[in-house]
Amino acid sequence: MKTAPATAPIELDPIDRKILRRLQRDNRVANQDLAREVGLSPPACLKRVRRLRETGVIVADTATVDPRALGYSVMVLAHISLERPREDLGQAFERRLRAMPQVLQCWKVAGETDFVMLVCARSLEEYQAFARDVLASDMNLRDYRSDIVLGEVKPRAPLPVE
Repeated sequence: MKTAPATAPIELDPIDRKILRRLQRDNRVANQDLAREVGLSPPACLKRVRRLRETGVIVADTATVDPRALGYSVMVLAHISLERPREDLGQAFERRLRAMPQVLQCWKVAGETDFVMLVCARSLEEYQAFARDVLASDMNLRDYRSDIVLGEVKPRAPLPVE
């Protein structure tokens, strides 16, 4: 059963926190091993993990894929400024971004720009085509700036569970 992500902090005890720290490192750990590590019986551990999923604390179980293994050697942070901050136009832009597989992540931000997104491409030419055909062609887009990622200093890290 998939539930909506938690909107407010959930009460977590020290064992829940141990479970979350461990699952963020490797969610493929066998329930028996996880139970032993956190000091629970396997059924009790499984019950807690299910509760963490059902309450929206754990929102997904995914595999992290190396983009280079699929030929994506270029990562770009694109900073987008919209012309008019109308809600309907912003929502249309958001829907359009969600449908683009090369947009890996997108954040609506406050500041000089309206959105920051992480875009993958197989080459600079492919990104330039994306910027021209997708970004520059949007009539409500005032400006965009592209920062080419030169290297990864710190990959996505687990959330601190304290």
